Amino acid sequence: DDGTAYIYRNLDDGTVEIQSYTGRRRYLTIPAVLEGKTVTSIGEYAFAGNSRLRSVTLPDTLTNISMGAFADCSSLRAIEIPEKVKTIGAEAFQSCVSLSRVSLVKNGALTSIGDNAFAMCSINTIHLPANLTKLGRGVFYGSTAMTSISVEAGNRGFQILNKALYDAAGTTLLYYPAGLSGTYTLNSATQAVADYAFAYTCCSDVVLNDGVMVLGMSAFANSYIRTADLPA
Repeated sequence: DDGTAYIYRNLDDGTVEIQSYTGRRRYLTIPAVLEGKTVTSIGEYAFAGNSRLRSVTLPDTLTNISMGAFADCSSLRAIEIPEKVKTIGAEAFQSCVSLSRVSLVKNGALTSIGDNAFAMCSINTIHLPANLTKLGRGVFYGSTAMTSISVEAGNRGFQILNKALYDAAGTTLLYYPAGLSGTYTLNSATQAVADYAFAYTCCSDVVLNDGVMVLGMSAFANSYIRTADLPA
């Protein structure tokens, strides 16, 4: 199984990218080397739709997780992202409905997480690492169990204000944890609410300050919000 279960392609730098997995293991350790070549990338949709997969250990050599790499792996419960991973592609773990724990190395190489990368998962807390500078749209869309999000000290891209995630300047609200309830008052400097920012939230009311000029796509989709007075 371990020797023949992977289809891969050669990359220009001499390393390889896994493109698919044909094995049937529920608890899988992806090798760091295949036929003498270092594994640095998981290709697009390589493991997508694998409902048997409960646990995956990624190799320390990995630097990239591509679009949809583990999408719809409905039994996957936890994932630890290795220190050298720089990018997590769009929809990489989308609809992994059992995924409740994602570990990101605090001072690892990760700089970018793509659109909907962890959408429709069961994550309850997330800690964003120091070098992360780019979050796509709806990264945690539909993650209704989320109650806490935090940012590593020294991160220059994001900040937490009143339990919500904002950009570095505090002018755009990027994400409000869906599992939080009650009334939420935006930071006074807020000018925009990002796409999907309050989607699926249990928050009952939102107070928008007078400076808000933009409400993103599906900003309040599928939420429990009862009132939101729009500024002039």
